[in-house]
Amino acid sequence: MNALLTFLKNFFLASGIIWVLAALSIITFGLNFQRQEIIITLILPLAYAIVRIFDQSKNTAN
Repeated sequence: MNALLTFLKNFFLASGIIWVLAALSIITFGLNFQRQEIIITLILPLAYAIVRIFDQSKNTAN
């Protein structure tokens, strides 16, 4: 259960940062995001959260 909470915390933290930066770029530069960019902004936080889970488990094993 602790791993799930850590995963969700890392995922939503990374998602929030990426989506805030994306929103700022849309407002500032007038960019528009299509399907590909939206998928990338969902995959990157997922990858970050998974890497953090494995990194944390590796640190606790030592």
